[in-house]
Amino acid sequence: MKLSVGLIVNPIAGIGGKAALKGSDGDAATIARARGFRSAVTERVATFLAELDAFRHQITLLTCQGEMGERVCRENAWQPATVVPVNHCPTTAGDTKKAALSLKAQGVDLLVFAGGDGTARDVFDAVGDSTLVVGLPSGVKMHSGVFAINPVAAARVVIMLIRGEVVSGRQGEVRDLDESLLRSGQVQSRYYGEMLTPQEGRYLQNVKCGGTEKESIVLDEIASYLYDNLVPDCLYVIGAGSTTQAVKQKLSDEPGTLLGVDIYRDEQIVAKDVDEPALFALLDQNNPVKLIVTFTGAQGYLFGRGNQQLSRRILQKIGRDNTIVIATKTKIKSLNGRPLLLDTGDIEFDRQLSGLIPVCTGYEDHVIYRLGNDFPDEPDSQGG
Repeated sequence: MKLSVGLIVNPIAGIGGKAALKGSDGDAATIARARGFRSAVTERVATFLAELDAFRHQITLLTCQGEMGERVCRENAWQPATVVPVNHCPTTAGDTKKAALSLKAQGVDLLVFAGGDGTARDVFDAVGDSTLVVGLPSGVKMHSGVFAINPVAAARVVIMLIRGEVVSGRQGEVRDLDESLLRSGQVQSRYYGEMLTPQEGRYLQNVKCGGTEKESIVLDEIASYLYDNLVPDCLYVIGAGSTTQAVKQKLSDEPGTLLGVDIYRDEQIVAKDVDEPALFALLDQNNPVKLIVTFTGAQGYLFGRGNQQLSRRILQKIGRDNTIVIATKTKIKSLNGRPLLLDTGDIEFDRQLSGLIPVCTGYEDHVIYRLGNDFPDEPDSQGG
């Protein structure tokens, strides 16, 4: 199963830096061009692509027309599977936002953008925190927490995701400086929001396999995090297993079922050990709903083993974005890089659910992991 990567390039990123213009916003890019300066963004994207060259058969690359990605891809012998149209030349912030929305709609696993804080703002305005994003640093000022250290580091995160390694995911701040104030010697950074970002690092160095006491502490951290972020009047559908049992115990003094699906609302049990029709009837009451599940430890199945109550129509009703997967890092490590598996009884629906998904592994601690079976590749007349 290929990793779907969307690429957006800001063709003027960083052009104002060498011109000592403190940025590239507004008229700065025009002034820099007039002085003979050019952006180095294509070289940085080329470095990123070169680092991924050995893995190109495992990547489906989607990008934007012309200078916003297509040109540098083709110059480096990458054939995009999809090219998003661009309306303006020179390109605008609106083109970046439209491209980000389009790539999100096409279901990319990871959205990579080459630019600076201004580009980060545009991407955030379009997709918020709903899409996994990494910035390929190419701007003048990069105060946001969504950028890789350099293009090689950005590529290594992609490779780790391809290999099924455990990659930490965190909310990175999107910040930008007011360039007009910066040119007059004033530094004023503004916070705009946060995006979900993969992080390279040694994420399993403190994990001790087989430690029962350690496992219980981590499960309590997961349960406490979910408890502290409960949404009022929301139905919580909690699946089977010892991992999810820790959450059930946190939500109510009344014990939930270890091997069943239980429903909670406002720290009270609504229904225990529900079957599929009863669960669907509860969901039909127009309450906000979230699903909390874990995977089978030995096989790695998220759906289709021991939780058949969570049928296709149930999962469609709840939605992928409202599904919270939880597990300890020890449990994830036991998969040895294998993806989480799906068996809903509908192959096409399994495909729709597939991709990268955040897994809660502690208090405010998430990793990004692969979800989906190894489906045969579909014919692609455009290459990639």
